[in-house]
Amino acid sequence: MVDRRENIMERLLAVLQTVPGVAYVVRNRGELESDKRPAVQLMDADEKPEDTPLNRGRPAFAPNRVRMTPEIYITLSTLDPSQMGPSLNVLRAALLKAVLLDKQLINLVGESGDIRYDGCATDLARGRDMVGQMVVNITFVYVLRPSEL
Repeated sequence: MVDRRENIMERLLAVLQTVPGVAYVVRNRGELESDKRPAVQLMDADEKPEDTPLNRGRPAFAPNRVRMTPEIYITLSTLDPSQMGPSLNVLRAALLKAVLLDKQLINLVGESGDIRYDGCATDLARGRDMVGQMVVNITFVYVLRPSEL
């Protein structure tokens, strides 16, 4: 049995645990206490098939390219508000470097797959909580082969 989704999530969690400056990494857990920050929270989130002509009208058992979009949250410890933006950006850069260059993740998505940075969103804006949190959006595209499950 090969569940690429779970294999990618397990490896992603392991990679996130290597990001410099992060005190705690957790998967699928709610808000963290301030003594466990700066932290990275990995949420399994969503997956859907790519909407391409190649994926339409095929048998259910045929291989299918899917887009997995876990949510990766960086949460800071209490800081001077003027340092929140720079601190989030440092952790974001380290996280992206670790994930996008990881050879095991690249091998897991395969030659027909892809790992793509899709941007980020922070809580640092007028009318937001401004506690020092950023969600980093990375999409993993891989071929789901029902016969391997």
